[in-house]
Amino acid sequence: MITSHPKARRLARRYLVGASAVTSLLVLAACGSNSGPSAGSASASAVSSAFQTFTVAAPGSRTNLYVGDQEGTVNHWIAALVQEGLVSPAGDGTYKPALATSWSEPNATTYVFNLRHNARFSDGARLTAADVVYSIQFAESPKYSPQTCYYLQDVKSVAQTGPYQVTVKLTAPQNGFLGSLSTAGGLWVSSESYLKAHLTDIGTATGLILGTGPYKVTRFVPDEGVWLTRDDTWWGGEPKIKNIVVTFYNDQSAEYLAAKSGAIDLALWIMPTEEPEWNALSGFYVTNAPQASYVGLVFNPGVAPFNDIHVRQAIADAFDKQTFVQDVLRGGDSQVATGISAPIELLGGYSLSKATSLLAALPQDQYSLAAAKQELAESKYPHGFTTTLDWPNNGPQLGLAAQVLASDLAKIGITLKVTEVPIAQWLGSFSNSKIGLNFMWNQVATGDMAEYVEALLGPGNPSYYTNPQITSLLNEENSQANPQLRAQEIVALNKLADSTYLLDVPLWYEPVGMAFKDGLAIKDYNYATFFTPWAASIHQTAG
Repeated sequence: MITSHPKARRLARRYLVGASAVTSLLVLAACGSNSGPSAGSASASAVSSAFQTFTVAAPGSRTNLYVGDQEGTVNHWIAALVQEGLVSPAGDGTYKPALATSWSEPNATTYVFNLRHNARFSDGARLTAADVVYSIQFAESPKYSPQTCYYLQDVKSVAQTGPYQVTVKLTAPQNGFLGSLSTAGGLWVSSESYLKAHLTDIGTATGLILGTGPYKVTRFVPDEGVWLTRDDTWWGGEPKIKNIVVTFYNDQSAEYLAAKSGAIDLALWIMPTEEPEWNALSGFYVTNAPQASYVGLVFNPGVAPFNDIHVRQAIADAFDKQTFVQDVLRGGDSQVATGISAPIELLGGYSLSKATSLLAALPQDQYSLAAAKQELAESKYPHGFTTTLDWPNNGPQLGLAAQVLASDLAKIGITLKVTEVPIAQWLGSFSNSKIGLNFMWNQVATGDMAEYVEALLGPGNPSYYTNPQITSLLNEENSQANPQLRAQEIVALNKLADSTYLLDVPLWYEPVGMAFKDGLAIKDYNYATFFTPWAASIHQTAG
């Protein structure tokens, strides 16, 4: 058995993806529709060729395909084409079968999964219960899956309990555990023999990844791209697209020019500030999954000067998020964030309107430089200080926010040095306990209503902060069987994070937008779509 994990470093959920080239990797369709706004304008020959070799632009560079070693949203999306979990997020807070055809919960800490009999790996080998057991053990190991083992930190044991049955036991009830066993969470099933053969190079150009999904990787060049081809043994049927080429772009203009020349079928993750330009590009349209992503600031109270709550409040008061959202984030229906949880996360307990109103009723930071200056005067640093804030090169809107914040902080005596860094470097910064101020950029993935609060406040949180009141409430919500009561506890956790202890400053909720070539679409696009075998759902629209 693979070494079981201790309390793992919990990276605050798959921070965005790519690089300033903010395009994408996969393909989506009009939200809630099977065709885009201008889907009828593509020529039949252009669309047909796309289904032979489908070209995807992915923002930023990737150096490893195994998500357990490098967790980023794009990594999840690529892996979801090749590997599967036991369940798959449905996009409404529930889960549907993947490699498990059914499951049961005999008690609050036991899950029994019945496996597919017809699933095969792309090397032809049949899926076995032993493969699933070993994959879970591999996924929970901090040695082999350092970026994602926190998802499975409550696993007590995993065992084969039948020819096609696996039983997982937890140390304590965990409401969101099913999502942890999906490719949106922390499990990517591979064969036991393959994992053992690639313990030291899984996900690399030599080790690649192996799975039971609709595609297999034929080539991977770090920082350049991934080549995939259809696997005709997939239990879900034969996708229409034969080959997929994912190219990594670290430059937005290069990606845009590639799309303009017709070299791209899908550009992944269009930022709100870039959406007007992409919508104006002939032959393309942008479709959004609303409220799918959260942006905020996160403090580490263990690092001076952020150990002073007056300093944290001064920074919170110095950013005019209402104006920023209205004047800068004009694309994609971005909204001012009223908590670390997005309203869409709470659908399991409330309607969207009710969740929106409850989060809006929480104490909110109000932009005021006078108030910010007063808070600083009451702190241990009344004469100001100098600090830093990095932003990932795939998020130009974060860079703009950093510059606006730096400008306003200068007016009250705080010098904020902002720096654009590669996405991989930024992701790595969350393992540095000496960083006092950082951006948080998360996408809803599993659909569990506590996804954000557990990532930002639970074990290994990016604030490096523990508090008995928070821990107690996290334990309560995690074992609460009543969805509405659980949602109430999650709203209460938002208040503790954003006002009582001021660990986070919610800035805005933004959609996850995709730019599709006219004539192409994907069914029922929502926040979970690309955490499933998405390319199998791509289709041509009438034209």
